[in-house]
Amino acid sequence: MTLMTILSGGYGVDELVLERRQQKQDDKDRAVFAVARKSGMVSADFKLRHEYGTQQPMLWVPDQVLGAYGDACMGKTTAWALLEPHVRIETIHPRR
Repeated sequence: MTLMTILSGGYGVDELVLERRQQKQDDKDRAVFAVARKSGMVSADFKLRHEYGTQQPMLWVPDQVLGAYGDACMGKTTAWALLEPHVRIETIHPRR
Protein backbone atom coordinates (compact mmCIF):
# COMPACT_ATOMS: atom_id res chain seq x y z
CA MET A 1 0.00 0.00 0.00
CA THR A 2 2.89 2.33 0.73
CA LEU A 3 4.18 2.12 -2.84
CA MET A 4 0.74 2.92 -4.26
CA THR A 5 0.32 5.87 -1.91
CA ILE A 6 3.76 7.31 -2.68
CA LEU A 7 3.33 6.94 -6.43
CA SER A 8 -0.22 8.29 -6.51
CA GLY A 9 0.20 11.20 -4.13
CA GLY A 10 3.86 12.10 -4.32
CA TYR A 11 4.56 11.58 -7.99
CA GLY A 12 1.19 11.86 -9.72
CA VAL A 13 1.46 8.35 -11.17
CA ASP A 14 -1.90 6.95 -12.27
CA GLU A 15 -1.00 3.30 -12.93
CA LEU A 16 1.14 0.72 -11.14
CA VAL A 17 2.29 -2.35 -13.06
CA LEU A 18 3.43 -5.21 -10.86
CA GLU A 19 5.02 -8.44 -11.96
CA ARG A 20 2.51 -11.28 -12.15
CA ARG A 21 3.21 -13.98 -9.58
CA GLN A 22 1.02 -16.70 -8.11
CA GLN A 23 -2.72 -16.02 -8.27
CA LYS A 24 -2.98 -15.83 -4.46
CA GLN A 25 -0.28 -13.13 -4.31
CA ASP A 26 -1.85 -11.14 -7.16
CA ASP A 27 -5.25 -11.36 -5.43
CA LYS A 28 -3.68 -10.00 -2.23
CA ASP A 29 -2.28 -7.04 -4.21
CA ARG A 30 -5.75 -6.37 -5.63
CA ALA A 31 -7.32 -6.54 -2.16
CA VAL A 32 -4.80 -4.03 -0.77
CA PHE A 33 -5.42 -1.83 -3.81
CA ALA A 34 -9.18 -1.94 -3.20
CA VAL A 35 -8.67 -0.78 0.39
CA ALA A 36 -6.31 2.00 -0.70
CA ARG A 37 -8.79 3.24 -3.30
CA LYS A 38 -11.84 2.96 -1.01
CA SER A 39 -10.07 4.80 1.82
CA GLY A 40 -8.91 7.58 -0.51
CA MET A 41 -5.21 6.79 -0.05
CA VAL A 42 -4.94 6.61 -3.85
CA SER A 43 -7.03 8.53 -6.34
CA ALA A 44 -10.12 7.00 -7.91
CA ASP A 45 -8.28 7.14 -11.26
CA PHE A 46 -5.30 5.11 -10.01
CA LYS A 47 -5.02 1.68 -11.65
CA LEU A 48 -3.24 -1.53 -10.76
CA ARG A 49 -2.40 -4.32 -13.16
CA HIS A 50 -0.18 -7.36 -13.26
CA GLU A 51 2.01 -8.38 -16.20
CA TYR A 52 4.48 -11.19 -16.75
CA GLY A 53 8.01 -9.87 -16.42
CA THR A 54 9.08 -11.53 -19.65
CA GLN A 55 6.32 -9.73 -21.55
CA GLN A 56 6.51 -6.26 -19.98
CA PRO A 57 9.71 -4.28 -20.62
CA MET A 58 8.63 -1.60 -18.11
CA LEU A 59 9.41 -4.14 -15.37
CA TRP A 60 12.99 -4.75 -16.53
CA VAL A 61 14.50 -1.44 -15.44
CA PRO A 62 13.15 -1.54 -11.84
CA ASP A 63 14.38 -5.12 -11.58
CA GLN A 64 17.89 -4.08 -12.64
CA VAL A 65 17.91 -1.08 -10.28
CA LEU A 66 16.87 -3.28 -7.37
CA GLY A 67 19.54 -5.81 -8.31
CA ALA A 68 22.22 -3.11 -8.41
CA TYR A 69 21.06 -1.80 -5.03
CA GLY A 70 21.16 -5.28 -3.55
CA ASP A 71 24.66 -5.80 -4.93
CA ALA A 72 25.76 -2.48 -3.40
CA CYS A 73 24.41 -3.56 -0.01
CA MET A 74 26.66 -6.61 -0.34
CA GLY A 75 29.72 -4.49 -1.25
CA LYS A 76 29.61 -4.64 -5.06
CA THR A 77 29.06 -0.97 -5.92
CA THR A 78 30.08 -0.68 -9.59
CA ALA A 79 26.58 -0.66 -11.15
CA TRP A 80 24.98 1.18 -8.24
CA ALA A 81 27.50 4.03 -8.51
CA LEU A 82 26.11 4.80 -11.97
CA LEU A 83 22.46 4.59 -10.89
CA GLU A 84 22.52 6.13 -7.41
CA PRO A 85 22.35 9.79 -8.51
CA HIS A 86 19.12 9.01 -10.37
CA VAL A 87 17.35 6.89 -7.75
CA ARG A 88 15.37 7.88 -4.69
CA ILE A 89 15.41 5.34 -1.87
CA GLU A 90 12.32 5.18 0.33
CA THR A 91 12.97 3.37 3.59
CA ILE A 92 9.81 1.83 4.97
CA HIS A 93 9.65 0.75 8.59
CA PRO A 94 6.76 -1.69 9.11
CA ARG A 95 4.63 -1.26 12.20
CA ARG A 96 4.83 -3.98 14.78
